[in-house]
Amino acid sequence: MNEVHIHPLEAWGPDWRWGIPLIVMCISMHIYGLAVIRHYIARREPRHAGSGGHFELHNVVKLHVVLLSVTILHTLEALVWSMAYLLLGAVTNYPDAVLFSMEAITSYGHTAINLPPHWRMMGSLEALNGVILFGLTTGFLFAELQASAVFHRDAKVDKRNPQHGHDTPHDNHNPPKHG
Repeated sequence: MNEVHIHPLEAWGPDWRWGIPLIVMCISMHIYGLAVIRHYIARREPRHAGSGGHFELHNVVKLHVVLLSVTILHTLEALVWSMAYLLLGAVTNYPDAVLFSMEAITSYGHTAINLPPHWRMMGSLEALNGVILFGLTTGFLFAELQASAVFHRDAKVDKRNPQHGHDTPHDNHNPPKHG
């Protein structure tokens, strides 16, 4: 009985051989992009504490800059995939390549554009890449919101009751126990 030995990369079609490096490249691009955004924002933080954590315009502006920046980052990553589709002949024109890529990376997928059979897995790999990228963005945005005073107040310690943790008045029905 003759055994057929297939090299592991030969078992994967061209869509996998192109899709995996594109995923790695876009994840690297995304991590670097988030670091650049964070560095840019950190350099523009006010040097003083401001009004003690209350609503401040600079925090709102910062969040808008962050949201616009990550939107641009996701768009650039979709453009990387769309250029690959064009180079490989999987999509024949630039507008269709961009539309297909934006729908694949966001998992929207309502377009009538279909890839040829030997490239279809690549569209699914782009959707997988989008899930990973949006997950990274979600974590980044959560950290930015946590660091921002837009959505929380400073937790001032009540000197009368240090374990209370903030400056709200004590409940008259359940006064603090002493001694």
